[in-house]
Amino acid sequence: MNIFKDSNTGVHEAIEFEKYLIDKKIWERTIVTQNTILEEDGIKIQVLSPSEAQLKKLLREYKAKTGDDAYTSGHVKDWSEDLESFIQEEKKGDFSFKQDSSVKNGSSITFILTIQEKNFLFLADSPPKEIVKSLKKLGYSEEIPLKVELFKVSHHGSKGNTHKGLLQIIKTDNYVISTDSSSYGHPDKRVLARIISVNPRATFHFNYKHVRDGVFSKKDFSYFMTFGHSD
Repeated sequence: MNIFKDSNTGVHEAIEFEKYLIDKKIWERTIVTQNTILEEDGIKIQVLSPSEAQLKKLLREYKAKTGDDAYTSGHVKDWSEDLESFIQEEKKGDFSFKQDSSVKNGSSITFILTIQEKNFLFLADSPPKEIVKSLKKLGYSEEIPLKVELFKVSHHGSKGNTHKGLLQIIKTDNYVISTDSSSYGHPDKRVLARIISVNPRATFHFNYKHVRDGVFSKKDFSYFMTFGHSD
């Protein structure tokens, strides 16, 4: 199947994968929504999104067959910009946050994984609004943040998927940026600056060294030597 040969994921691949699961009779057709809790062998998964409303929006998009691009649109990289300048802008509030409005990204399955009382946060491609709402329903706030061992940053570090309100409700020093940056220019350096502006102790973990070396300049690394870290 094409879905096992290509890294692209979108509506078309989801339809193909659904057919594969049905044909192989390995899908129970259980709908996963926020507030779902799965526990087995000492492992707990607390689902934060999608909501039922988000899934209904996705269903309408599936049915519409509008012909629009099934993938996340790309944008110009901001890697040549100065990290420290971004950080100062974020601290002063000089940048206006615009949330990702993609229906596909809004239907992402996001969750807290708990193993031996340690939490790990995975936000897929989700925008932050629903995540914050779910975390607050669970009793978390800026005063009582969710403590996690690591935080897989949403949508490969896209600037429309992580805002300060989300960062302030999560306590961690380890931020995972998962992307090879081959298609859509992720991560946005602005998001990394936004994280540092909230948590100067932030350590970034990249799954591709060339992305780490590409997004940060020598000047940026000098800044990290004083204030932050990058792996």
